[in-house]
Amino acid sequence: MKDNNLKHTSPTGSLRLNQGKPETSQLDPRFLLQLSQLMTDSSYKYGKFNWAKGQEYHTPYDSCMRHLLKFMSGEDLDQESGHSHIVHAMANLMILWTSVQLNNKELDTRYNWK
Repeated sequence: MKDNNLKHTSPTGSLRLNQGKPETSQLDPRFLLQLSQLMTDSSYKYGKFNWAKGQEYHTPYDSCMRHLLKFMSGEDLDQESGHSHIVHAMANLMILWTSVQLNNKELDTRYNWK
C-alpha cells in the first residue's frame, strides 16, 4: 500500500514531511463531535474525567454490549441521554481502552476461559 504521507508540497511550494503521522482527516468529524458531546453531557452526571481513572474491564464492556444490543434490536437512541447507542458503545470502548492502558492488574476482571 502506498504511503500518502511521505512528502507533500503545497501549491505555494511549502514542503511538509508527514511520514508515519496519523491522518486525522480520515476521521469523521461528525462522529467525533457526537462523542465529545456525549462525554461532555456525561461529565455533568459523573464528573469531568471520572472515566479516565479507569474501570474494571467488565464495566465498560457490559455497557458497550448493552448499547450494541439495543441498537441491533432497533432502538437508535438511548432513552436516558438521547444520544446514539453506537456513540455510547464507542465511548465505552474508549473507557475500556483507557483502563487497559493504565496497566492496573486490579482492573482486569476478564474471566479466564481456559
